Amino acid sequence: MKLVLLSFFFLLLRTIAVAQQDSGQGFTLGGRIMGKDSGYVYLYYKSKDRFRVDSCLVKDGYFSFKGEIPEPYKAHFAARSPGVTSDYINDVDFFIEPGQISLYGKIDHMEDFEVSGSVSDLDRVKLMRLKSHLEAAKRPVVKAFNECYRSRRNSSMTGYPDSMLKKRTDSLFRLADSLQKKEIVVDSLFVLENPASFVAADILARGGIQFPALDKLYSRLPVRVRSSGYGRQIAYEIEKQKNIPVGSPAKDFIAVNERGDTIHLLNYKGKKYVLLDFWASWCGPCREMTRSIKKLHDRFGSVMEIISISNEKNESDWHRAIETDHAIWQQVLENKDIRAILPGGTTITGSYYVNTIPCFILIDKEFRIAEKFGGSYYGAKSVSSLESELNKIFQKNEPETL
Repeated sequence: MKLVLLSFFFLLLRTIAVAQQDSGQGFTLGGRIMGKDSGYVYLYYKSKDRFRVDSCLVKDGYFSFKGEIPEPYKAHFAARSPGVTSDYINDVDFFIEPGQISLYGKIDHMEDFEVSGSVSDLDRVKLMRLKSHLEAAKRPVVKAFNECYRSRRNSSMTGYPDSMLKKRTDSLFRLADSLQKKEIVVDSLFVLENPASFVAADILARGGIQFPALDKLYSRLPVRVRSSGYGRQIAYEIEKQKNIPVGSPAKDFIAVNERGDTIHLLNYKGKKYVLLDFWASWCGPCREMTRSIKKLHDRFGSVMEIISISNEKNESDWHRAIETDHAIWQQVLENKDIRAILPGGTTITGSYYVNTIPCFILIDKEFRIAEKFGGSYYGAKSVSSLESELNKIFQKNEPETL
């Protein structure tokens, strides 16, 4: 009887494997990482609207993953330990799809990795070649920015005055921003020339580019892309553009700030402008904006209320960031398990369709959206222009209060 049960069990496993293969959703990912003979490698991907994390023990540099994925999607491969933030040089992104895929690379030189067996990934390679000169220019800038940022957070590690580091950091931020804008131009052209590509769909879904007529571009996508996870995300981006344009009514909410006081956004109507600041304690660029926000608070506090909204899990990290940055304006922790926010069933971040931070939304006295900065909104002004743009707005509209 035991032998019969075992035979039936293995037959069932074989049947499941065959069914998975026949469904066109099964994939295998194998390969070798030179210089990594042991330990683990990790694969992060999305399947059926769920994010999955898989690990594989490396033996003599070789690894092998198996799983299901219904359609091409961008995956993240890490030849490092989870949580090791200093080892991102061994992380790579590529496009995975049903079938047999191979990945080969060399530890500490993973930028030269190669993928075979994924038709969708050929488009990624094509796009990266188009942007290779920009990526090469941006890499040292981002590295230098991160080093300056860490030095400013720990002044004991450097002999330079903080003001010098601030100027250096601002300069690097502007340079990185200009290179990013050039990349966006390349991405935009790629999307227009390759509407059937899942790589193009990934760019659109992430809000990586901002087309004035995204709905028309969406209609050009083939059915298989529109019905995919990417297609659903692009539809969300279209909804965001239609629901949060400049001039539209603001989305009301009731929340509790860090002091335990209740904030009702609608109460500011007819009294003050409101600047919503979407940030997080772990977001370096968000923390860099603190000085600009403090200047705005000191100068325009009589005509503009600043409400910073942080969507994160750890309340202690949130409090620590507020104290460290001396953020004396109103702060809201967006975590329903810790602090209630009304209306229920949603978040402030979700109501304003924020999926990239830092992001700022200015609401005027008529309770309408006056301007958007950062994020992935079409037509939004850059975050770096926040201070100068608000100076213009208040000098024009509220000269007697300045």
